[in-house]
Amino acid sequence: MSIEELKKRAKAGDPSALQALRDQGFFEKKESKPEGFVLSNAQRRLWVIDQMSPGGSPAYNMPGSLLLEGDLDVSVFGRALKEIVRRHESLRTSFISIDGQPRQAVHGVDSFALEHIDLSDHRQPVEDARNLARMHAARPFDLESPPLFRAALLKLPGSEPAGDERHVFLFNLHHIICDEWSIGVLVNELTTLYLAYLKDQPSPLPDLPLQYKDYTARQYRLLRSEVVDVHRQYWLRQFAGDLEPLDLLTDFPRSAAQTFEGESLSERFDTATSSTLRQISRSHGTSLYVTLLCVVKALLHRYTGSRDITVGCPAAGRDSHDLENQIGFYINTLALRDTILPTDTFSQLLGKVRETVKGGFEHQMYPFEDLLEDLHLNRDLSRSPLFETMVVLGDDSQGQLNLEGLRASSFDSGQVTAKFDFVFEFFDEPDGIGLRLIYNRDLYVGDRIRAMVSHLTRLARAVSQAPDAQIRTLELIDRSERHTLAETWNQTASNYPAEATIHQLFEDQVARTATATAATTQTASWTYRRLDEEANAVAATLQSHNIEPGELVGLCTHRSLHLLAGVIGILKAGGAYVPLDPDYPQDRLRFMIADTQTRAILVAEDLLPHLHALLDACEL
Repeated sequence: MSIEELKKRAKAGDPSALQALRDQGFFEKKESKPEGFVLSNAQRRLWVIDQMSPGGSPAYNMPGSLLLEGDLDVSVFGRALKEIVRRHESLRTSFISIDGQPRQAVHGVDSFALEHIDLSDHRQPVEDARNLARMHAARPFDLESPPLFRAALLKLPGSEPAGDERHVFLFNLHHIICDEWSIGVLVNELTTLYLAYLKDQPSPLPDLPLQYKDYTARQYRLLRSEVVDVHRQYWLRQFAGDLEPLDLLTDFPRSAAQTFEGESLSERFDTATSSTLRQISRSHGTSLYVTLLCVVKALLHRYTGSRDITVGCPAAGRDSHDLENQIGFYINTLALRDTILPTDTFSQLLGKVRETVKGGFEHQMYPFEDLLEDLHLNRDLSRSPLFETMVVLGDDSQGQLNLEGLRASSFDSGQVTAKFDFVFEFFDEPDGIGLRLIYNRDLYVGDRIRAMVSHLTRLARAVSQAPDAQIRTLELIDRSERHTLAETWNQTASNYPAEATIHQLFEDQVARTATATAATTQTASWTYRRLDEEANAVAATLQSHNIEPGELVGLCTHRSLHLLAGVIGILKAGGAYVPLDPDYPQDRLRFMIADTQTRAILVAEDLLPHLHALLDACEL
């Protein structure tokens, strides 16, 4: 029922209509409070993240760039954008702090202006446009300074040979006022308004029934009602027990704080595999998204051996018709957790994940941000909480700019942001299911990602051919990669000076590269010279206690630089080392010491109290 109809019924004394107006934030909308408006929970989380990044961060920018070829009426284009900004308060909202608490502040339409840049006389206009696009996409927003929506129109020289006009349209919004759905709304409204204004017609778009601040007021009331508790309890049950990050090896160590430098790689499943995956989805009564999510989860399980796999899934969060044409941050994130057994068939896994996805969407009204607070996680700033992988089924047809007399196409700036370690973005297209894998380039090299995409493609093909096969039996690698792993990488034969000992070879290396780094830990590093000096000190100590050639010497310490010095020092003294893991049970250590008749043990000082009773039997 429209707002106008509800107003008529409320005036006529209908209490249900009056309550419906309250629920839709109608009265909050009418009160332009000087202290601003409450934030949604998702907005509050991004505001907190922004406060932790002095000078701002481009991690939550949502940029886009389009090449427009043809006769563009620049004035009409700018007028259409201005009308969109007028319609959607979110596009002219900033975020202020009052007594340490964030509030939304809505500004006038004049806070927005379309920037015009003429590159038509540049020697390299296209390259200059790409550089500008990258700068435009990477420039951080100041959340206190409106607008959080930037747009620019770059003029290029006419195309050859037709001489058609060319422009590049750049736009960028902060995620705190926008989501992917909103980009589609913006592009669709730009198309509608441009075509109307081009014909001197008024805007055909109806007034919006509510604004984003009305939605946040509605959410604020809802999350403080009893109805939300059933959703909260569902998510707490889903994440009961130990929560460990996915142990997927990286090519580079994680930095202390999460980075967002991204790259992407695209691939396409063949038509036969794509068709069969769609058929499997239908026969199991589920969506293609669930099937693709299963393929990704199976891949992560095969890579890590972990049975506990959590993957992120976006939920539009537009649970009522009046939100469908809104620009704002409505999206919620669902963390989908499943237990995967190696003996599960793909069909069995599909059944599990189908129920997980169903339950997640039934309880999607509970914000992801609230779940993180409820779980009291030990926050690791080097990674995103709960999951590092997101799976999305996109729609390339949503929000296609279709302006009369113009050809619109994507303009690649090369700027990619990775909000997670991996984002598997699938597209269901007639010529096959497309994949764009966005990854964090600060963690992974391109070769590793190309192999991952190849493994996923092969796994999808194997699933399509044998959906009832156990996951552990499905093929990931082809014959060439199998030969590389089994044969090429195992050709380790090399010329070796058989008469030299290990510690003599080490000393030769010290002579060649004394100042080079020999070994590192998370907190320290030693050069070859330092490691040699420490090993010599160990050897001298053992020799002073008359260690005989070939005598067994125990070595009990945690993994450290001193462990390396101990091994080399024992060899230099003429002994042979017996590794005694301090984490072993004492009975096992006692047996090892007695069985090897070890009379000398090197022990880390901090382990002496723990091993004191065992050392009484040793002479040294």
